[in-house]
Amino acid sequence: GKTRLARELAIEAIDDGALVLFGRCDEGVGAPFQPIADALAHYVDLVRPMPSDLGRFPGELRRLVPHLDEDVEGLPDMIRADSETEQYRLFDAVLSWLETAAADQPLLLVIDDIHWASQPTMDLLRHLLRRVPGAPLCIVGTYRDTATDESSQLLRFLGDMQRAHATVSINLTGLDASGIRSFLQ
Repeated sequence: GKTRLARELAIEAIDDGALVLFGRCDEGVGAPFQPIADALAHYVDLVRPMPSDLGRFPGELRRLVPHLDEDVEGLPDMIRADSETEQYRLFDAVLSWLETAAADQPLLLVIDDIHWASQPTMDLLRHLLRRVPGAPLCIVGTYRDTATDESSQLLRFLGDMQRAHATVSINLTGLDASGIRSFLQ
């Protein structure tokens, strides 16, 4: 269902010349910012960027991928401040990186299994989706609606996203018997 649609969107985006980045949340891990860190690591592997390719605050992205220095030469230092300021600066660094990457070619960012996202990850996604840039960027988040019964944090996140502009929800159902046959063929 949802993963298949995400893959179909990714294939279509690639065919249209877009860059597709993928990150996922893992059950029980709850690592802060895991899907965004995965997407950034994938971007670095694909593009081999210069610091200027990583937006206005490239040094801050080390908070997501600590070994970023090994792959990107000349990163500026991270700022040292109180934790709230550092977090806000990280959020702006991620937004700026995505805007910069999308300026070169359309960008599709797929975040799978957000029902397992940690609270910091939800906060970052909320920040990104509230400040959708003018660049050609599409963020697709997938979740299992059966998990919404268990997670009030996911329900709050989904409610916030419904109020955001340019947000579309697509409900997918499981395959029926003929769909399963078609899939297996």
